[in-house]
Amino acid sequence: MQQFDEEIPVKILLSDAPLGSFWLRKKYLSIDYRRLEIYKTILFENLINCRGGLQTLVKAISSDRDWMFKVVKKKGIALKYADENIRRDASLVYEAICNEKTAISFMDKSLQSNKQLFMKLVKIDGWLLKYADVKLRADRELVLEAVRNNCKVVDYVTDKALITNDIEIVKYLVSSINSLDCYDLEMDKKAILKVLSNNPVLISQCKDVVKWREIILEAVQLHSQIFTYLVYVDQRLQSDKEIVMNYLKAFPEKLLDIDSQLYYDRDFLLSVVKVQPNILNYLDFERKNDGYLMREMVKANPRALQYCLFDQDEELYLEAIMSDPLSVYPLISAKLKHSRQFHLKLAEMCPNAYFSFPTQFQKDREIILTIISKSHHLFYKYKEFQDDTEIIQALLSKSLSYLSEFPKYISTIKDRSLLLNAIKVNPTVFPHIDPSIKGDVKFISECMAANAMVYQHLPKSMKSKKDIMKKCIERNHQVLGLIRDTYWDDVDFVLECCGYSHLCYNRIKGQ
Repeated sequence: MQQFDEEIPVKILLSDAPLGSFWLRKKYLSIDYRRLEIYKTILFENLINCRGGLQTLVKAISSDRDWMFKVVKKKGIALKYADENIRRDASLVYEAICNEKTAISFMDKSLQSNKQLFMKLVKIDGWLLKYADVKLRADRELVLEAVRNNCKVVDYVTDKALITNDIEIVKYLVSSINSLDCYDLEMDKKAILKVLSNNPVLISQCKDVVKWREIILEAVQLHSQIFTYLVYVDQRLQSDKEIVMNYLKAFPEKLLDIDSQLYYDRDFLLSVVKVQPNILNYLDFERKNDGYLMREMVKANPRALQYCLFDQDEELYLEAIMSDPLSVYPLISAKLKHSRQFHLKLAEMCPNAYFSFPTQFQKDREIILTIISKSHHLFYKYKEFQDDTEIIQALLSKSLSYLSEFPKYISTIKDRSLLLNAIKVNPTVFPHIDPSIKGDVKFISECMAANAMVYQHLPKSMKSKKDIMKKCIERNHQVLGLIRDTYWDDVDFVLECCGYSHLCYNRIKGQ
């Protein structure tokens, strides 16, 4: 066999012609490598590990099946550069994949339905089932062989009933899981949980409790029997607080089945009720009458109030409602829902609960006054209290903007300063003022000075009086921008108004 100096690079120059040349010791030697076996050997030895040379080598010898066998045994990825006939050859493809698993992506599509080939391939790695035909991925015999080698194969099985109902396949799946490291276990958690939800007894196949703990934490929420079978894995798991908490989160009705030490552990029950208040429904009578426990549970989760037996404990109910009034109020007892005294306290401590009150208490004057004093913006029943001076005054003490909601009351007000302050906030008050007051020119100019938008609420007879408008513009130049419909064509009037302020001139210039 001819040897070459490794220090001298070998370069193959190929073309469509039958002859090829390679650079050797800086000289061209023409060779017919397609006919002479010796040159195929030279090419093989020098190009098989040469960067960029593999493609050249395959092109040179791809028509020779025996030589392609030698190449793919050393470099399976060479299948990428082979012609179609080679990529259709099941034996040659198998050899290539044995050397390099990724070579499977370059095989001809016609081999995807070759069961005999894939039976061999999944023995190398069950993951290779991914490249099989859809029908083959539903073949029980092939799936079983794949699962024996790699539990990740469940993602590629088209007939999901095989991985959930076929006991033999599932057993292999679980046994293969036991051999996985923690990283792989995390990767396959979804597939494992799917299997366990259909076959809870398989949890008993678990060997490594530490490794399986993360799986168990989720599995106990899928099927109630999984928790029962944990006794065959490790009895201590049924006393693991985190596992039991997850179990009760999904199955609160199983509360009485848990370890007795945990059942009588107040702190544990409090931690569970935070995520699952329904467990209170399954407590025995003794625990439900434990005043301290029930109060702490309601504090931990106000929704637990619906299971509380202490109808007389108003403080407990008040505290629970304050945390979430809209959700918790409907849970209180019927007795308290008809208690006026209770609602008075609730209005003072939690005004936001007002919207949940029964109708008779939403109209109760004392409760309304309490609501207004604590949180006036919650009150909205203006129409029902148009004549209630006490409620109106209570609202006005909080904000004069409420005055516009009570037109009858406005007409009774004689205090001009109060009216002016109200107009500053809301000009819609003006139409409801006593006619004897709103007809006063001085008062009108004061109103316009306080809020130019009052102009929109003046009667037409008032808007047509130039002397009044001049006084208003003199007090508030913004009025000039509002009178355009009436006086904009009166040039003399507009120019005269401009003399009151340079701001008036700027407004005219801009419009």
